[in-house]
Amino acid sequence: MKVPPFLTAGAFLGIFLFGTLLFGTSASSQAAVLTYYYSGVGTPDAGLEVQGKATAASDGTFRSDIVASEPDEDNRYTQFNLLLNILFQREEGDPILLGDIASSSYSTRTPTPEDGLDWALRIYTAPTETSHKTWFNLRFDARNPVASAGEWGYWDMDTAFETGKNWFLNLHDGATNSLLNLSLSDVTSNPLYAAEEIGFLAFYVGSSANSKQLFNEIANIRVVLKNGDEVQVNMVPEPTLFSFCAAGGLAYALFRRKRFNSRLG
Repeated sequence: MKVPPFLTAGAFLGIFLFGTLLFGTSASSQAAVLTYYYSGVGTPDAGLEVQGKATAASDGTFRSDIVASEPDEDNRYTQFNLLLNILFQREEGDPILLGDIASSSYSTRTPTPEDGLDWALRIYTAPTETSHKTWFNLRFDARNPVASAGEWGYWDMDTAFETGKNWFLNLHDGATNSLLNLSLSDVTSNPLYAAEEIGFLAFYVGSSANSKQLFNEIANIRVVLKNGDEVQVNMVPEPTLFSFCAAGGLAYALFRRKRFNSRLG
């Protein structure tokens, strides 16, 4: 059976659109909105690692799906890691340092704020030969306050200690913890920490010891470097190949129609 030309072209165009959206646009010299397709299992992209149960919505909202009294401790929390060297397309030997980060912000919403649990951010620096842990050297914990039930809260680490923000930064070196009364900009400009190579940024809710139901949402994730480069992460459900072929076919059909009409004109 002969395949209609518009379907063939549509399939190729659909695959092209898929690749463009999957890998995003260049983060160089301007903000790049990177769209990742979350299938519910595994790792959707090399620059983004997902652990635990979650659901992605078409509007880019990402929600943890943790049930009460979950027997599997690996499903008692949801976490996704941003690998900045990959997201910002850095070459080997040119890593992103802690001192390179200008700001990080995101929005969260929870239906049960009385639990006191919400998405939070951890910054892990890369391990060294003297690290206490094999997979990180320093960890900075930043926990935002919980917004009112059903309302979105916007959290910007560059305004860490404004009234009502109630941020704190906790430094963990794999052996001991230290509470730092510092904002993110204070840490990134501190010579003790600025030269630390970033391992990854982790957004998480819950823990392996959690026993509560957590349907917490997170969106509008942004990471900005001091040189002006910026990444915005948008996670949506993984589309089917048919939807891309259909979209490609429609785009091709509109293109053909436009050319046909132009000949008539």
